[in-house]
Amino acid sequence: MLLTGFGPFPGVPKNPSMALVEDLADAFRDTLGITLHKRILSTEWNTVRYEAPALLDAIRPDIVIHFGLCRGANAIRIERSAYNQASRLEDAANILPPSPAILPGGTPRLDTPLSTAHLARGLRLAGIPALPSLSAGRYLCNYLYYLSLDWAAKQSPVRSHPPLVLFVHIPPARGDGGYLEPAEIARGAAAILSDILQAPRLAAHHAVPASHAA
Repeated sequence: MLLTGFGPFPGVPKNPSMALVEDLADAFRDTLGITLHKRILSTEWNTVRYEAPALLDAIRPDIVIHFGLCRGANAIRIERSAYNQASRLEDAANILPPSPAILPGGTPRLDTPLSTAHLARGLRLAGIPALPSLSAGRYLCNYLYYLSLDWAAKQSPVRSHPPLVLFVHIPPARGDGGYLEPAEIARGAAAILSDILQAPRLAAHHAVPASHAA
């Protein structure tokens, strides 16, 4: 399993997805049957463009869950789709994206195979505000999500189970302009991981030798 968060970006000097990923990695590190990797990515077009695919190729995870901050959200947003588009917005290095298309000639939209409605419903039943979302925006969250979904799709011919990829937007916490307590956000993120790990397909997947674990 690979978990990622983002570093600071314009207007957000401290990105809460960084601490969230660190805490999740600690909480799930001893989960039976998985090898867990974590990475905090710089919120920069070129870093994501080159580092993310290289990281995926090196680790070859079975599960990839990306976390990022959505400043305007008041609930956890579980993203269904990534679009082959990049907004002309400056990144943390004050650089614009290299192209309006993430992958020129690529599929216009890529979707996660996971049920975002199911995952969001599970959080709401636990009393945590959550909703499925149809778009991860056009900034670096979408950029990373699209590249990861594209990578996963390309594994289909060589892997019996293509990797599962998901992007989760967290809202600002209470005290940073949001409505949710930090503990609620952390509990929701942990519940998403647990739900995915308990899926029937993954239960069978965890029976393979440890060298093939996510």
